[in-house]
Amino acid sequence: MAYVETLFGHQEPIQAIDALMRERCITAGGRDGSLRLWKIVEESHLMFTGHKGSIDCVALINDEHMVSGADDG
Repeated sequence: MAYVETLFGHQEPIQAIDALMRERCITAGGRDGSLRLWKIVEESHLMFTGHKGSIDCVALINDEHMVSGADDG
């Protein structure tokens, strides 16, 4: 493993992270209640703020769908 790039966005520590190698997507959920998706090839970054609590788990299904679980249920 080697350092590749730093992705910015979360205001508090990250609790969960997942990636899809083929689509080059990374998602991360944090204590700030935000879920972020980075599409590396497109150089895009999306933020989702539906949760009220810390996000504890995330999973990418494909480059368009993901699931998350948080303190708020």
